[in-house]
Amino acid sequence: MTQFLKKAFMAIAPGNFLLTSTIDEVKFQGYNRTGFGGRGVYLKGIDYELELKYLKYFIGEGSVLIDVGANSGIYSMMAAKIVGSKGTVLSVEPFPAMSAMLIKNAELNNFNNVRVRTFGASDKTEVKTFWLNGNKPNSFSFSIQDGDAKNLSFLTVKLDELFEWEHLQRLDYIKIDAEGEEDNVLKGAEQIIEKFHPIIQVEMTQRMPQSIPKDYKIFHIPTSDNHVYIPGNSNKIQVAIDLGWEMIK
Repeated sequence: MTQFLKKAFMAIAPGNFLLTSTIDEVKFQGYNRTGFGGRGVYLKGIDYELELKYLKYFIGEGSVLIDVGANSGIYSMMAAKIVGSKGTVLSVEPFPAMSAMLIKNAELNNFNNVRVRTFGASDKTEVKTFWLNGNKPNSFSFSIQDGDAKNLSFLTVKLDELFEWEHLQRLDYIKIDAEGEEDNVLKGAEQIIEKFHPIIQVEMTQRMPQSIPKDYKIFHIPTSDNHVYIPGNSNKIQVAIDLGWEMIK
C-alpha cells in the first residue's frame, strides 16, 4: 500500500483501530492515534526510527536490552527477535494502556523473552507525578509539565534496583526515551553501567543529559533525535564509524 493510501486510511479509521505492521517478520500493532506508537511504524516501517535499522549491529543472540519508555514496544519487539530465546528484553513503560499493548505485541509474536514492567525509571524508587502532556503517551513525562496537563501518580524505580530484582547476569544495551527524565534514569543506573558498560541510546528531544558515563564516546546519527553512547574500549566504536555516525565527544 502506498504512503498516500495509508495516510488516507488513517484519516478515516477510528482512533481505537489497531494498525498492523510487519517488519522483518516481526508483527506490530498500535492504535491509530498520534503518540500511541502505531501510526509512525505503519507509515514508515523500519525507517520509523533509524536506530531500528542498526540495532542488529550492536546486540545479538543472548543479549540483554532495557527499553525505558517503551511505549507500545517497537524497539522491544525488534530487540526480542534479535536476542532470541537466550536473551532478555526488559520493557519499562509506566502508562497502563501502552504496557498492555506491549504485552499484546509480545503475545502476537510468541516472544517469551520480553518482560513488561508498568512503572517508570528514575534516580529514586518512589512515588512520582506523571504528566499526561497533550494526551499523547509519547509526550508523557515525570519531569516536564506542558500547560495544564493532567497528571497521575506512578511508581518509579532505579534501574540498579530493578536489575537486581530481575536476577539478570548481563546488560548490553539501554534505550532511553523518557521526555526530560534522561539524567535521572542514568543516575539510577550508575551501578549497572559501571559494571556492564552497556551501549546507551538516549533521545534528545528535550535536552542533552549531563550524567554521561565516564570513558564513553558519544555518537550522533544523522537526521536522528538520538545520541548513542558507546564505551571507549568497545569494538562497536568502529561499527558506528563505519555506519557514518558522527562522533561528537
